[in-house]
Amino acid sequence: MIVYKCDICKKICDDKLITIQVPINKYMYAMNNGVKLAKFKSSVEASNIEICPKCAIRIADYLDSLGVSS
Repeated sequence: MIVYKCDICKKICDDKLITIQVPINKYMYAMNNGVKLAKFKSSVEASNIEICPKCAIRIADYLDSLGVSS
């Protein structure tokens, strides 16, 4: 049995999940003797996340309230 979980609300969903790509920062660490001393942003990569329709509606409503349109 396959269980689908939303990456945002972490609830188990019966509906189809929506897959979207979001930018994720990748970091490099400066280390000395196994101890992390500093963190540097090395790049930005696209990563897939799966969200339920309820979370997608919440995000769309929030962006609409900010005046962001597609």
